[in-house]
Amino acid sequence: MFNIWKHDEFYRGLMFKPLLLDFVESVLGPEIQLLHDQVFYKPPFDGAPSDWHQDNQYFKFSPANLCSIWIALDDVDTENSCLYFVPGSHREPSPPSVTIQSPTGIELHSLDIDETRAKPFPMPAGHALMHHCMTIHGAYANRSPRGRRALGLHYMQPGLNHPHAETYRNVEEYPILRSPTVVGASRSH
Repeated sequence: MFNIWKHDEFYRGLMFKPLLLDFVESVLGPEIQLLHDQVFYKPPFDGAPSDWHQDNQYFKFSPANLCSIWIALDDVDTENSCLYFVPGSHREPSPPSVTIQSPTGIELHSLDIDETRAKPFPMPAGHALMHHCMTIHGAYANRSPRGRRALGLHYMQPGLNHPHAETYRNVEEYPILRSPTVVGASRSH
């Protein structure tokens, strides 16, 4: 599920929350544009693994100046599919990738990595983590009797190059959340 912020005031408030935008600004700089939000769910004893990937393999922006905030809606641990990250991978060349076509027609990317470098990030519900769009991450299948729900918030620097760059200039669909030069963009806390 994408773009819940367009349909629910609670989620809209979360996407525009000044404290979250402060964290995003520390990574992207003072200009912040919303890409989208996304809900993730892995049912108990189910939920396929999420292959090792970098978000920008899907986003396709240049330069790759985007970040994501991943909020756990359930307690997450190694049994119910917490995220794993390869520390420092956003500063390294991308490893070889295999493109896989899912049964539903979605093109998936899987990186060939040394999994011993991956570190788990278990956390309680309501906690969040942030990562750069070139950080390698993934998650194993949910092997527990508990579901795993999470919310992803994806932000970018305005004006990035993209094969469909004109689409992302539509500030109704992809609002500028912070900018020292755009009237109406948030700067309050």
